[in-house]
Amino acid sequence: MPRDPIRAALIALALLYALLAGLKTVADYDLGWQLATGRYILQHHSIPSADVLSSTAHGNEWIYPPASGVLLYALWHLGGWAALSWLNALACVVTVALLLLGRGRLAALLAILAVPAISSGTEARSEVFTTIFFSASFLILWRHFRGERAPLWLLPVLMVFWVNCHTGFAAGLALLAGYFLLELLELPFNSARASALARLRHAAGWCVLTFLATLVNPWGYRMYVAQWRQNQAIQLYGSFIGWWAPVKVSLAVLQQAFEPRDPASANWWLFLIAAIAALTAIGRRRLGPAVLLAGAAWLSLVHLRFQVLFAILVVAIAGSLPAVIAAEGDTASPGWLPSLRGFLARREFQFAVLVCAALLVGLRCYDLVSNRLYIVKGEVSLFGAGPSWLFPERAAEFLRREKIPGNLFNDFDLGGYLAWRLGPEYLDYVDARYIPFGMDVLLHKNHLMVSPPDSPDWDAEVAQRDINLVFFSLARYGQLQNAPLAAFCSSQKWKPIYLDEVSVLFLRIRPENDLWLRRLALDCRTAPLTAPASTGSGSDRVSLYEFFANAGSVFYVLSRDAEAAAALDRADALFPGDPNLHLIRGQFFEATGHPADAEREYRTSLDLAPTDAAWLALGRLYGAQHRYIEAADCLERSASLSTHDYDRYRVLGQIYLLLNSPQQALDAFDLAERRSPFEKGAAVMAVEFHARLAEDRAHAWRMLGDLPRAIFFAEKSLDFTPENPARWILLADLYTLAGRPEDAARARQHASSLSR
Repeated sequence: MPRDPIRAALIALALLYALLAGLKTVADYDLGWQLATGRYILQHHSIPSADVLSSTAHGNEWIYPPASGVLLYALWHLGGWAALSWLNALACVVTVALLLLGRGRLAALLAILAVPAISSGTEARSEVFTTIFFSASFLILWRHFRGERAPLWLLPVLMVFWVNCHTGFAAGLALLAGYFLLELLELPFNSARASALARLRHAAGWCVLTFLATLVNPWGYRMYVAQWRQNQAIQLYGSFIGWWAPVKVSLAVLQQAFEPRDPASANWWLFLIAAIAALTAIGRRRLGPAVLLAGAAWLSLVHLRFQVLFAILVVAIAGSLPAVIAAEGDTASPGWLPSLRGFLARREFQFAVLVCAALLVGLRCYDLVSNRLYIVKGEVSLFGAGPSWLFPERAAEFLRREKIPGNLFNDFDLGGYLAWRLGPEYLDYVDARYIPFGMDVLLHKNHLMVSPPDSPDWDAEVAQRDINLVFFSLARYGQLQNAPLAAFCSSQKWKPIYLDEVSVLFLRIRPENDLWLRRLALDCRTAPLTAPASTGSGSDRVSLYEFFANAGSVFYVLSRDAEAAAALDRADALFPGDPNLHLIRGQFFEATGHPADAEREYRTSLDLAPTDAAWLALGRLYGAQHRYIEAADCLERSASLSTHDYDRYRVLGQIYLLLNSPQQALDAFDLAERRSPFEKGAAVMAVEFHARLAEDRAHAWRMLGDLPRAIFFAEKSLDFTPENPARWILLADLYTLAGRPEDAARARQHASSLSR
């Protein structure tokens, strides 16, 4: 390719952006158990085929590609957390560089748009290998499809590494199927048939070898069994793990496309470019690329994680179209195309594009290195190398130092980190692996998290598992709202022995623990949270901000109102532009009886960034103030932005009930049910959701005067939650209205027995 300074400048911008977007603190939940697996393999010189990391699934079959854990552990051993951060950065740069090999200016522009998606797929975890191997494998097949020289022999070599690094090797098999589809869709056209058949004959043997290479792993064909079992959990994961959730599509979300400082805007531009490229390909009688782009776009909407692979395909395919068109000539082109091409080729236009690209990359890079992006978007990573503030490093070090015996209980998100940081001395209770835990352990963990710590359920679990310690994450994004902190702080059977702004440890009260309890026991009402020392640098300012934002949230949950207000004020002074902080401040003011201040903070949060959570909080505030029409508007806005819109529609239906509009409420409940992801294996994760929905429908039909339907749904709510006394009372009231006094008496008696 001749020397092209504009192309070189665009490539430099893309690579610089990739480097800075990838260089961030390590925060992935899965990385911990992958590091722990690599450590086990190297220490024991064997690859486990059964769980060795947990106390609840210990010995259950577990098959997972071993090489990624070994490589990640070796890298950590050489350079610690910083080395893993640099892995993320370099993997992002390498992926972008692969996509730009031999490509022109358009590919470089598209790569700039794709950097945010690619950087999310190169985080330090086993999936980073899928991103790199997928890019390399597709580019080989794509070059071959275009008639260029391509090292097809590399495909089986790459697959041997891929199948031993990540279960995403299935995407490599999908690439082979996609390649055959590309060629088969060339066959209907006489001018392309002979070339397509020749390419197919040349590639067929290498593709077969690539498929056979998937069997070169410690378990052979059973790797496919593990893959199938893992796929059974996809719907389950999508219900509570954002990476597997579908992409929300609405007019409100599409407004992201016009926010240049929001990296998510690039996803919608890539969709538009993919559509244009697909239509162009169809116009050139290249059906295969069009179908491939359309299929990848659909998958990226079904699961967020596929946006990475979609972005790679868009850069590779759409970035090659100018060369394809130039090679085929203009015989099939409309008359206006040469004029447009001439305009696009003018140096003035190309220089203007370069300036715009430089401004965009400059703005995005400033937001990265200043941490504005990470704070505003509510992410748990920050710019630079090292571990995320999310990880409870100090609590883990405290436990290792004290060497308190017994098993741990922990929540889902924290398990992988604990397996790495505390294992093998302490095994985790549960982590993010569906295999080997299965549904039962996950459901039982959820039940315990909402049960009182002094309840018989906890007593039985403690006795069965020899649980002596409870370890909760208190980080304000996700974990704090689920941790039963206040309940454990007031427990008669557990005592806090460690507390900081991101974690808490509780020790079981029993004679064997007296030595530690006398020395370490804390009072949740007075235990201090100590801010890190500051040297005045920019990174220290961000660390202080994260401390005060988290500390304020913890104080708020513990009802330490004065301390919560002071910490949140300190955080606001350090970074006043965080919509998430204003949301927390609004929740604090609402909980402490200051609704006007709460409304102001919610509105400030929405002015900075209109989010689902802020609209939901404002809607609930208006509902509590009986401002039901305004509350309904907020709930509708929340649903338009939320990937959990099914729950928003359920709450909206409750607002319509309060507005005495039962038919509108039923319509909202129907919409909530249709939008719910809780089907098949995930249905059991939503028992309470379905129970509430049935209860709400019972109220709506009662208002409409249809008692048989009201009774039907009240009974249905009890099918889901037979131990709920309030729902038995509702059923008893409906029986009374329907003239069934004996049934009403039995229902009330049952409710009374449950309340004792």
